[in-house]
Amino acid sequence: MPLRGELKDDGEKQLALRLVGKIISNKPMNHDAIMGVLPKIWATQEDFGIEVVASNTFSFTFKNHADRRRVLLEGPWSFDRALLVLEEPREKGDIKNMKFGKMGIGLIIRNSNGFVTAASAQPVFSPFSPQVIEALAIYKGILFAKDSWIMPLCIKSLLGSYPLWNVNFVPWLANKAAHGLAKYGLAIENDLFWLEDFPPIVGHAILEDFPKQ
Repeated sequence: MPLRGELKDDGEKQLALRLVGKIISNKPMNHDAIMGVLPKIWATQEDFGIEVVASNTFSFTFKNHADRRRVLLEGPWSFDRALLVLEEPREKGDIKNMKFGKMGIGLIIRNSNGFVTAASAQPVFSPFSPQVIEALAIYKGILFAKDSWIMPLCIKSLLGSYPLWNVNFVPWLANKAAHGLAKYGLAIENDLFWLEDFPPIVGHAILEDFPKQ
Protein backbone atom coordinates (compact mmCIF):
# COMPACT_ATOMS: atom_id res chain seq x y z
CA MET A 1 0.00 0.00 0.00
CA PRO A 2 2.72 2.54 0.85
CA LEU A 3 4.47 1.64 -2.43
CA ARG A 4 1.32 2.46 -4.42
CA GLY A 5 1.07 5.81 -2.64
CA GLU A 6 4.71 6.59 -3.39
CA LEU A 7 4.21 5.75 -7.07
CA LYS A 8 1.16 8.02 -7.17
CA ASP A 9 3.13 10.87 -5.61
CA ASP A 10 5.97 10.39 -8.11
CA GLY A 11 3.46 10.42 -10.98
CA GLU A 12 1.88 13.64 -9.74
CA LYS A 13 5.29 15.28 -9.36
CA GLN A 14 6.25 14.31 -12.91
CA LEU A 15 2.91 15.55 -14.24
CA ALA A 16 3.48 18.90 -12.52
CA LEU A 17 6.62 19.32 -14.63
CA ARG A 18 4.86 18.65 -17.93
CA LEU A 19 3.20 20.73 -20.62
CA VAL A 20 1.31 19.45 -23.64
CA GLY A 21 1.63 21.46 -26.83
CA LYS A 22 -0.25 21.43 -30.12
CA ILE A 23 0.97 23.18 -33.26
CA ILE A 24 -2.05 24.64 -35.06
CA SER A 25 -1.36 23.76 -38.68
CA ASN A 26 -2.89 21.60 -41.39
CA LYS A 27 0.50 20.28 -42.44
CA PRO A 28 2.48 17.78 -40.32
CA MET A 29 5.50 19.44 -38.77
CA ASN A 30 9.02 18.00 -38.90
CA HIS A 31 9.53 16.45 -35.48
CA ASP A 32 13.33 16.57 -35.68
CA ALA A 33 13.22 20.27 -36.55
CA ILE A 34 10.94 20.99 -33.60
CA MET A 35 13.22 19.09 -31.22
CA GLY A 36 16.18 21.06 -32.52
CA VAL A 37 14.61 24.52 -32.56
CA LEU A 38 12.47 24.72 -29.40
CA PRO A 39 15.37 24.34 -26.91
CA LYS A 40 17.06 27.31 -28.60
CA ILE A 41 13.88 29.42 -28.56
CA TRP A 42 12.91 28.65 -24.98
CA ALA A 43 16.50 28.84 -23.63
CA THR A 44 15.63 26.97 -20.43
CA GLN A 45 18.07 26.70 -17.52
CA GLU A 46 18.08 22.91 -17.86
CA ASP A 47 17.33 20.68 -20.81
CA PHE A 48 13.85 19.18 -21.17
CA GLY A 49 12.34 16.08 -22.76
CA ILE A 50 10.14 16.14 -25.86
CA GLU A 51 7.78 13.26 -26.65
CA VAL A 52 5.61 12.99 -29.76
CA VAL A 53 2.03 12.31 -28.62
CA ALA A 54 0.24 12.57 -31.98
CA SER A 55 0.53 14.51 -35.22
CA ASN A 56 1.63 18.04 -34.25
CA THR A 57 1.00 17.27 -30.56
CA PHE A 58 3.91 16.98 -28.12
CA SER A 59 4.56 16.41 -24.43
CA PHE A 60 7.30 18.50 -22.80
CA THR A 61 8.83 17.36 -19.50
CA PHE A 62 10.92 19.93 -17.63
CA LYS A 63 13.43 19.36 -14.85
CA ASN A 64 12.35 22.32 -12.73
CA HIS A 65 9.19 24.34 -12.16
CA ALA A 66 10.82 27.67 -13.01
CA ASP A 67 11.54 26.60 -16.60
CA ARG A 68 8.04 25.21 -17.04
CA ARG A 69 6.39 28.33 -15.61
CA ARG A 70 8.47 30.72 -17.74
CA VAL A 71 7.74 28.83 -20.98
CA LEU A 72 4.02 28.83 -20.17
CA LEU A 73 3.84 32.51 -19.19
CA GLU A 74 6.03 33.95 -21.94
CA GLY A 75 3.90 32.48 -24.74
CA PRO A 76 2.24 32.41 -27.13
CA TRP A 77 4.96 30.71 -29.15
CA SER A 78 5.04 29.85 -32.82
CA PHE A 79 6.90 27.43 -35.08
CA ASP A 80 7.17 27.82 -38.85
CA ARG A 81 4.48 30.56 -38.78
CA ALA A 82 2.09 28.24 -36.90
CA LEU A 83 0.80 28.87 -33.37
CA LEU A 84 2.01 26.52 -30.62
CA VAL A 85 -0.72 26.16 -27.98
CA LEU A 86 0.40 24.92 -24.55
CA GLU A 87 -1.85 23.27 -21.96
CA GLU A 88 -1.25 21.94 -18.44
CA PRO A 89 -2.27 18.26 -18.11
CA ARG A 90 -4.41 17.61 -15.05
CA GLU A 91 -4.24 13.81 -14.99
CA LYS A 92 -1.90 11.23 -16.50
CA GLY A 93 -4.58 10.00 -18.90
CA ASP A 94 -5.03 13.54 -20.22
CA ILE A 95 -1.77 13.49 -22.18
CA LYS A 96 -3.19 11.65 -25.20
CA ASN A 97 -6.71 13.03 -24.86
CA MET A 98 -6.10 16.73 -24.30
CA LYS A 99 -8.97 18.89 -25.51
CA PHE A 100 -7.72 22.19 -26.89
CA GLY A 101 -10.45 24.82 -26.81
CA LYS A 102 -11.96 25.34 -30.26
CA MET A 103 -12.91 28.73 -31.68
CA GLY A 104 -13.66 29.92 -35.19
CA ILE A 105 -12.09 32.72 -37.22
CA GLY A 106 -13.80 34.34 -40.22
CA LEU A 107 -11.96 36.50 -42.74
CA ILE A 108 -13.52 38.66 -45.47
CA ILE A 109 -11.53 40.78 -47.94
CA ARG A 110 -13.48 43.29 -50.06
CA ASN A 111 -12.55 45.80 -52.74
CA SER A 112 -13.51 49.49 -52.69
CA ASN A 113 -16.94 48.67 -54.17
CA GLY A 114 -17.74 46.18 -51.42
CA PHE A 115 -17.37 43.08 -53.58
CA VAL A 116 -15.77 40.06 -51.91
CA THR A 117 -12.33 39.26 -53.34
CA ALA A 118 -11.41 36.57 -50.82
CA ALA A 119 -12.83 34.79 -47.78
CA SER A 120 -11.71 32.21 -45.27
CA ALA A 121 -13.15 30.15 -42.40
CA GLN A 122 -10.63 28.68 -39.96
CA PRO A 123 -10.93 26.59 -36.80
CA VAL A 124 -8.55 27.55 -33.99
CA PHE A 125 -7.71 25.26 -31.08
CA SER A 126 -6.60 27.53 -28.29
CA PRO A 127 -7.01 28.15 -24.54
CA PHE A 128 -6.65 31.91 -25.05
CA SER A 129 -9.26 34.59 -24.34
CA PRO A 130 -11.58 35.94 -27.07
CA GLN A 131 -9.52 39.16 -27.10
CA VAL A 132 -6.36 37.21 -27.96
CA ILE A 133 -8.26 35.26 -30.63
CA GLU A 134 -9.40 38.56 -32.18
CA ALA A 135 -5.76 39.68 -32.34
CA LEU A 136 -4.89 36.32 -33.89
CA ALA A 137 -7.64 36.87 -36.47
CA ILE A 138 -6.00 40.18 -37.48
CA TYR A 139 -2.66 38.40 -37.82
CA LYS A 140 -4.17 35.59 -39.90
CA GLY A 141 -6.01 38.13 -42.05
CA ILE A 142 -2.76 39.93 -42.82
CA LEU A 143 -1.07 36.64 -43.76
CA PHE A 144 -4.08 35.63 -45.89
CA ALA A 145 -4.01 38.93 -47.80
CA LYS A 146 -0.26 38.70 -48.27
CA ASP A 147 -0.32 35.06 -49.44
CA SER A 148 -3.22 35.82 -51.81
CA TRP A 149 -1.28 38.73 -53.37
CA ILE A 150 -4.15 41.06 -52.48
CA MET A 151 -2.65 44.50 -52.03
CA PRO A 152 -4.79 46.60 -49.66
CA LEU A 153 -5.41 50.28 -50.28
CA CYS A 154 -6.63 51.43 -46.87
CA ILE A 155 -5.32 49.17 -44.10
CA LYS A 156 -2.50 50.07 -41.68
CA SER A 157 -0.49 47.44 -39.79
CA LEU A 158 -0.18 47.84 -36.04
CA LEU A 159 3.55 47.27 -36.42
CA GLY A 160 4.00 49.73 -39.25
CA SER A 161 5.24 47.03 -41.62
CA TYR A 162 2.52 47.89 -44.10
CA PRO A 163 2.09 51.69 -43.98
CA LEU A 164 -1.10 51.70 -46.09
CA TRP A 165 -3.05 49.27 -43.88
CA ASN A 166 -5.62 50.36 -41.29
CA VAL A 167 -7.18 48.39 -38.40
CA ASN A 168 -10.69 49.32 -37.18
CA PHE A 169 -13.13 47.79 -34.73
CA VAL A 170 -16.49 46.88 -36.27
CA PRO A 171 -19.37 45.48 -34.12
CA TRP A 172 -20.44 42.02 -35.24
CA LEU A 173 -23.89 43.29 -36.28
CA ALA A 174 -22.12 45.42 -38.89
CA ASN A 175 -19.89 42.54 -39.94
CA LYS A 176 -22.25 39.57 -40.13
CA ALA A 177 -20.38 37.92 -43.02
CA ALA A 178 -17.14 37.56 -41.05
CA HIS A 179 -19.14 36.50 -37.98
CA GLY A 180 -20.90 33.82 -40.04
CA LEU A 181 -17.57 32.53 -41.32
CA ALA A 182 -16.26 32.38 -37.74
CA LYS A 183 -19.26 30.23 -36.75
CA TYR A 184 -18.59 28.07 -39.80
CA GLY A 185 -15.01 27.67 -38.55
CA LEU A 186 -16.37 25.90 -35.46
CA ALA A 187 -17.92 23.18 -37.64
CA ILE A 188 -14.86 22.35 -39.77
CA GLU A 189 -11.53 20.66 -39.04
CA ASN A 190 -9.29 22.35 -41.65
CA ASP A 191 -8.87 25.90 -42.96
CA LEU A 192 -11.02 26.77 -45.97
CA PHE A 193 -10.28 29.55 -48.48
CA TRP A 194 -12.19 31.19 -51.33
CA LEU A 195 -10.75 33.56 -53.96
CA GLU A 196 -13.19 35.89 -55.76
CA ASP A 197 -15.95 33.83 -54.17
CA PHE A 198 -17.54 33.04 -50.81
CA PRO A 199 -19.49 30.12 -49.29
CA PRO A 200 -23.30 30.16 -49.64
CA ILE A 201 -23.65 30.14 -45.86
CA VAL A 202 -22.76 33.88 -45.72
CA GLY A 203 -24.29 34.90 -49.07
CA HIS A 204 -27.32 36.57 -47.47
CA ALA A 205 -25.15 38.55 -45.02
CA ILE A 206 -22.93 39.80 -47.84
CA LEU A 207 -25.90 40.92 -49.95
CA GLU A 208 -27.32 42.81 -46.95
CA ASP A 209 -24.19 44.99 -46.89
CA PHE A 210 -24.98 46.49 -50.30
CA PRO A 211 -27.25 49.57 -50.49
CA LYS A 212 -30.87 48.82 -51.35
CA GLN A 213 -31.77 49.87 -54.90
